[in-house]
Amino acid sequence: MEKNDKQLPELRPEDLPLQEIEKRTLMFPKILELAVKNTQSSDWIDFGGNPWLDTPGAERIARVFGFTVKDTRFEKLDRQDRDGPYYIYIWYGRVGLSKSDLWIDSIGACSSRKPFHAMEHGHKKHLEDINEMNILKDAYSNLIENGVTRFLGLRGLDWETLEKAGIERKKVSRVEFKKKGEEKSPPPPPSNVPPPQPQPEEKAKTPPPQPPPRKETTNKEAPSKTRDSLIDYALSRTLATRDQISQLIEERFTVKQCNHILTSLAKLQGDIKLETLEDIVRGAVYGGGA
Repeated sequence: MEKNDKQLPELRPEDLPLQEIEKRTLMFPKILELAVKNTQSSDWIDFGGNPWLDTPGAERIARVFGFTVKDTRFEKLDRQDRDGPYYIYIWYGRVGLSKSDLWIDSIGACSSRKPFHAMEHGHKKHLEDINEMNILKDAYSNLIENGVTRFLGLRGLDWETLEKAGIERKKVSRVEFKKKGEEKSPPPPPSNVPPPQPQPEEKAKTPPPQPPPRKETTNKEAPSKTRDSLIDYALSRTLATRDQISQLIEERFTVKQCNHILTSLAKLQGDIKLETLEDIVRGAVYGGGA
């Protein structure tokens, strides 16, 4: 680590003159606005009601602001579970602005289980059919995404802030979690269907047996896309690797449990520790998300 580097997490108010603190406080809203204005609606996701910047948007901001990456290295982790072997690529590096000599440590990760790489036409690929270089490049992009969003404070934003910068919520893609008891309304009958005709009276019959009540859809196992998106969001909020988070958020979690984890994360401010995420997951399994 270079002695002249200044890490943002270590920068304390008492280390700066009061005028410099006031200057940065006034500049931050403008910097945030410029960053968002250099993104497009397709760069954002409505993740359970909360705005979340996707990788292409972070890379676009990085080019405009002149972010660079240094001190990079990567490792491959081979793993095995009940579903078979898989691997994870993890990139480590420092993201920042070389002219200002401000840097922040960042981690990016991608697993061979990510549906975008592991699924084709609704079926899982064999491990040897997955393009390993794409996993490596995806992990590097995740390193940039995490570094840029942490550096500029692009986490925990609200839709009002984004709409002021020209990002309309109705134009972004959505990842939704169905709430308890929520059902789709049946489609209205076609207008050209004639009204039912009266039928001749019949003798009273024993009513047919009623089907058992439908189980709540929130107790169903969450789709792989939903789980993968939740892991991506948890990774952007948690000081941990993707592998650690994937081990906590299991594949057989229900929609209700995923919704509990998402809601709990969205309520917290700033980055959280792995221990905090563990408490949230335990609460989803044994408490409100059970």
